[in-house]
Amino acid sequence: MRRVTLFLTIAIVASSCSPAGTRPTGPPSTVSAESTTTTRDPRPCPATTVLAPRASADGTPSIGSLPAGNPHAAAVAASKAMFDCAIEVVVVDTGDVNRIALAAVLAVSFQAPLLFGDQGATSLLAYELDRLAPQRVWLVGDTAAAEVAGWTEVERIDGSAQEIAAEITSLIGADEDLLLPTEGGTDTVAVAVEAMLTGKALTPPPVDGSATPVSPVTGDDIVAGTGESGMLWLVDTGEPEAALAAAAGAITSGGFMGLVDGSDLRRDTALRRDLAPIADRVRAIQIVGATADAGWQARVLLRGDEIPGGGLLLFPGRRLVALYGNPLTTALGVLGEQDPAAGLARLNQLSTGYDADGLIILPTFEIIATVAAGDAGNDGDFSNEMPIDLLRSWVDFAGANGMYVLLDLQPGRSDFLSQARLYEELLLEPHVGLAIDPEWRLGPDEFHLEQIGSVEAAEVNEVVRWLAALTRDHALPQKMLLLHQFQDEMLPNRDQIEAPPELALVIQMDGLGTIPDKNTSWARTTATWEVDQFEYGWKNFFDEDIPGPLGPQDILQLVPSTVYISFQ
Repeated sequence: MRRVTLFLTIAIVASSCSPAGTRPTGPPSTVSAESTTTTRDPRPCPATTVLAPRASADGTPSIGSLPAGNPHAAAVAASKAMFDCAIEVVVVDTGDVNRIALAAVLAVSFQAPLLFGDQGATSLLAYELDRLAPQRVWLVGDTAAAEVAGWTEVERIDGSAQEIAAEITSLIGADEDLLLPTEGGTDTVAVAVEAMLTGKALTPPPVDGSATPVSPVTGDDIVAGTGESGMLWLVDTGEPEAALAAAAGAITSGGFMGLVDGSDLRRDTALRRDLAPIADRVRAIQIVGATADAGWQARVLLRGDEIPGGGLLLFPGRRLVALYGNPLTTALGVLGEQDPAAGLARLNQLSTGYDADGLIILPTFEIIATVAAGDAGNDGDFSNEMPIDLLRSWVDFAGANGMYVLLDLQPGRSDFLSQARLYEELLLEPHVGLAIDPEWRLGPDEFHLEQIGSVEAAEVNEVVRWLAALTRDHALPQKMLLLHQFQDEMLPNRDQIEAPPELALVIQMDGLGTIPDKNTSWARTTATWEVDQFEYGWKNFFDEDIPGPLGPQDILQLVPSTVYISFQ
């Protein structure tokens, strides 16, 4: 091992600051992001100063996104987001994740940003070093490189992995160490974060093959930092280099870093638990390497509203069992035969047996919010729109009793989106979704009961996009959009209906009649289930099904499996 002191000059700037080499003597000072344009007293940096980010103009956390595969840009972005200036900076190349872990431990000990200095990627680094104006730069490994100003001292720590680890252990004064895993990846990040949080050092695995090292920490749930600054970094598991840089910065600056499976953050129950204590403080979110949806999904985690029964996604794992109808009449379904409390009691009886395959039952009211009418009415749309006050009592009861609500639309000569907008106030509730019934969608010269209605995918997609945006913009858990169908002509180009992740789309085969006829309709309606974008449901009619409605044993044998059962 050799530690070499170098002096590299790209600029000479007069300064009357504290001498180079001064060690941090306390926690970094903090400034808000708004103040970073003010002139700083002369270089080099007199004291490591960390940033407190600001939220979006509307008060919600701002969201940034960085692509996968560019740890250099991610490390610089982390430095810019978390540090106004730094007395010391640690630079390492990206060739060895275990070596980056060693450098990250050193960075936390020195309250320093961690940056990457691979040959050929130094221009980005040079600009960031100029901004940070450090008194000292530490180069870890013999390939890391950095161009610095004349006032900046440069020290290199190189040699074998064991020699670098020993030197860093000595520099940070650690008396206990953790063993790094043989292979890099999430386990290396987990061990490094544990060392950064506890002040321990790291030991590389043996290189002679004499033993198979077992790490004392595994990468199941990796988070770092207190979250006090309001800066949240969510880094995909495929980006361990960026995760180590973000974790080191978060621990030093009071931010928070979480390593995530970026496919859908709403499935990450551990992350949701980890974020709960700091949710109110988060003002800025930076995503690295995850999908474009990760930003708004993070807001959903932070808001914390769940679907009744728990979780942020409707499926898999649950089955909704519903009463269908309108509160003002018994003619349109069994929901109107009792008040909400009696309706819940009835649902509890009807639900017996529908959990035999292990799914959780979610009792549901499917309320016909706009009712197909035989006359045009004052607005000429052949549809009667229920007032929000009437529906509110049912919605509030459901919310207080762990139930779900679907607002069903029968628009007549209106359109589904216009009617859906009428109930935006109710759809902002996390336990309220939407149902659209093409049977009652009339053309300009059509009348109810003279033909079966239909709706094109283009009109359905208007509703899909609007409801998805409402869900996303208000950080709500996934919403259900139910589409009634018993003939192909009702949804003539169903394959073109969009299914964004904000929504769970369910096709309900709601035909009535003899059980053989219903089974035929079921087979036709679900023919593409293995490749399409929908879940599926079944409707039982007490009076119209012959010889009677199917029981749970028969319904649970249907293929595909049902996620929604309603009674009319």
